[in-house]
Amino acid sequence: MVDTITQNARAKRLAIDIEPMPVWQALLYFGLPVLLFRISIYSGTPALIRLGLPAFQANVVSFTIPAAILVALAFGCYKRDGYPFVVYHLLSGPHQGA
Repeated sequence: MVDTITQNARAKRLAIDIEPMPVWQALLYFGLPVLLFRISIYSGTPALIRLGLPAFQANVVSFTIPAAILVALAFGCYKRDGYPFVVYHLLSGPHQGA
C-alpha cells in the first residue's frame, strides 16, 4: 500500500504538462497525410486503371506510395530530432537508446 502511494506521488511530481498543438501544426501533421491519401486513392487509382493496371494492383500502388512517403518522413523527423540513425537505436526505441 505504501509503495503505491509513493509511486503515485512520484508520478505526479514527474508529470509533464502537454499543451495542445496550434491549429497550423495540427493541419500540417494530420491534414497533409489525409490530403495525400485522398489524392492518391481518388485520383491515382482511376488513373492507374485507365493506364491498364488491374484494379487490385492499382489499389496496392495507390496505398503504397503515400505510405512510403510517410515512412520516409517519419525516419527523417527521427533523425532531425537528434536520435542516432542506427538499427540498434531504432529497435530499442528513442528513449532507451538515446
